[in-house]
Amino acid sequence: MPTIDTRPGPRAYVLRLLEERPLRTFAALCLLAVPVALLLAYQSAESWKQKHLHETIATAREELQRRTERVAEKVDARFEMIRELAELLASDSRLTQALQHPELLPDTNAHLQDVAASLQLHRVLLLNAHGVCIASNEADSRKNLIGVSLADREYFFQAQRGKLWSQFVVGRVSAVPGFHFSAPVRQGKAILGVVALKIDVQTLSQHISLPSGFILDSLGVVVLSDNPDNLLHAVPKAPALGLSATELVARYQRSALPTLPMGPKDVAGQEVYAYGDDNAPSLRHVVTAAKNGLTVYGFSSLGEVLAEAEQRFRQHVLSTFFSVYLALVILSGALVYVVRDAHLRRGLKRLNAELREQAHRDPLTGCYNRRLFDDLLRGEFLRSTRTRLPFALVFFDLDSFKGINDTYGHGVGDDMLRHVAGILRRELREMDVLSRYGGDEFAILLPAATEEQAVEAMLRLVILVRKTPLQTEDGPLEQRISAGTVAFDAQTSESQMLAQADKALYAAKMLGRNRVVGYSSLPA
Repeated sequence: MPTIDTRPGPRAYVLRLLEERPLRTFAALCLLAVPVALLLAYQSAESWKQKHLHETIATAREELQRRTERVAEKVDARFEMIRELAELLASDSRLTQALQHPELLPDTNAHLQDVAASLQLHRVLLLNAHGVCIASNEADSRKNLIGVSLADREYFFQAQRGKLWSQFVVGRVSAVPGFHFSAPVRQGKAILGVVALKIDVQTLSQHISLPSGFILDSLGVVVLSDNPDNLLHAVPKAPALGLSATELVARYQRSALPTLPMGPKDVAGQEVYAYGDDNAPSLRHVVTAAKNGLTVYGFSSLGEVLAEAEQRFRQHVLSTFFSVYLALVILSGALVYVVRDAHLRRGLKRLNAELREQAHRDPLTGCYNRRLFDDLLRGEFLRSTRTRLPFALVFFDLDSFKGINDTYGHGVGDDMLRHVAGILRRELREMDVLSRYGGDEFAILLPAATEEQAVEAMLRLVILVRKTPLQTEDGPLEQRISAGTVAFDAQTSESQMLAQADKALYAAKMLGRNRVVGYSSLPA
């Protein structure tokens, strides 16, 4: 046969601990509340942190977008102004005459010096139709470009085609990075030469506020930056990285360009980028200045935001932990109190039930005692009086019981009483009431039974008791019983019924015992 596990389950075990050892259980629950409170506090703080970062980053991103767009607008405005100046200067008749009359070039150099000084320009150049510099504001400097061909520059090529153009290059003589703005010098429809204005990046950065970020040229090379060390670095996947060394030297005076590290990162589920000296996570916004082929990269560091969020996260964890832990401790105490109180109440109820049962039971046989039997008889009598339903009352006792006590002792006599009571309890109906009325005398209440049914039932029990001896050390000991029955009669009282049943029992004794006598069969 399979083994049945009778060990209590976890729930029963915990309940037993709560009932039997409340203080120890409360202490254990307080200890268990620590990791639970920590977990709940961490989850709550992490949820708050993510929400806080999303809101803060969204606000910072909007501000960065506005700031970057303002920088792009300033770049467009500044470049447009210098381009207009180049166009205005190209329309100056003195430049047209200088291109046609070389003897006027000294005066042209002086004029270009005045223009450069007033406009804070690094260089102002006049190129002939072949791209050779013939006049410059730096004509008196040893590092001037007089006689140098700049025909390979895109700004010359585009101006020769009649366009206003701007181009970032690093000077091949001065090695100064800057922007060249070119315009064609015309006489009628003919283009005689090109005028070029150069503003260096240092001067340009003074006019364009760039709080954090950089500006790329059309090839993805940093030409303006809040950090000078980033200048002439290429961003990842920049077109300039595909140029040959010769092309790079011609434009940037470098045979190779370092790549600016700008890897993506994840903060609160949002893509950010490492930027700055400390590579702190930063927001990035990109605006393209379409007129100039430039791209403005704006950055906003999240270092302070993350540090502030982390500090408040720890504070949130601590405050939430103490709140949750206190709530769990109070809840644990309440649980222990409720379970303990329920346990005590159940115990008291069980004890009261046991006391009531003991008060109603005969301690030797387990049958109801005389006091309860009288109460039940009274209730049954009243019910039958009201409903006219029958019931029967039986008195029986053990024949010659005194002889058993005298012969075998009171211990065997007690065993015999228990033995007979057990037989009747097993055989009687569930609704029947068996009571030890006193000594070896018993009473039975048979609801919904007539006297004839009671007599028939008791005859069967008389035979069964006789055929079921008590097993003793000296062998089986036979016992006989005698019984008297009486049925409910509305014309009688309870006391009269008891007296009638007793008379019927007495008659059974007089007639030789081991028999059942109905009261109605007695002579009047």
